[in-house]
Amino acid sequence: MGELIHWKEPTGILILPSGEIHVWRAKLDCHPSVVRLLSGELSRDEWCRASNFYLEKDRSRFIVCRGILRRILALYLRAQPDQLKFDNGQYGKPTLACPNQDIKFNLSHSKGLALYAVCVKRDIGVDLESIREITNATRIAKQVFTLKQQQEYFSEKGMERIKAFFRIWTQIESYVKAVGSGLAEFLDNQDVLTMHPLNNGRNIYNYEECFTFSTSIDMNYMTSICVHNSDCYPLKFQWFEANCLCRDSIKEQRCFHFGK
Repeated sequence: MGELIHWKEPTGILILPSGEIHVWRAKLDCHPSVVRLLSGELSRDEWCRASNFYLEKDRSRFIVCRGILRRILALYLRAQPDQLKFDNGQYGKPTLACPNQDIKFNLSHSKGLALYAVCVKRDIGVDLESIREITNATRIAKQVFTLKQQQEYFSEKGMERIKAFFRIWTQIESYVKAVGSGLAEFLDNQDVLTMHPLNNGRNIYNYEECFTFSTSIDMNYMTSICVHNSDCYPLKFQWFEANCLCRDSIKEQRCFHFGK
């Protein structure tokens, strides 16, 4: 089900062609000096959101998550992180307000880990969940999963059923985020939505004009990445470590380029 992922630090000049997805991984529990550094690059709105967290740990994770997002996007756009401006969609999905709409991204975080997915021109969604037992999984599956997804879920037992739950859940969440809708809209239309496997396993699907890829991140996390209106299957994925971007100056980083 999961594919072997080789995480690497970016070196040299990276090209982001239209058929490629760059996925960045960041650990959010960082040294206070990193938190201070990244906090200086946030907007006033992000500062207000950070201040709403009661626990210092959660506040620091939010700052690191948003700060690293800014540093990742700044590399592609050849901009300073604090210059980036964001808009939020109807359901809270962030998008770039400027300087370039060709870059599409999405992010998700769970228990101290964040994933960022970046591509060109295609709307994208990513969901990350820590793999764990939840007491109401069966009820959620019956209420939210399509009939085919329920069959997949209930065909498994033990730990494989737990993994199946989060594989399917992240597929739904990444799809909802890619198309910019809400879970309620998905539930209203799930009877007419079909998910067709594109390989012999259960990790690559064509889902209503979307390409959806699922994999485990080590033994503790499950993620799905959904690309809307993808006409270039199979997509190529590159997997990068993001914490190396937390240097004193973004100018120390090498330039990235994206394709048209």
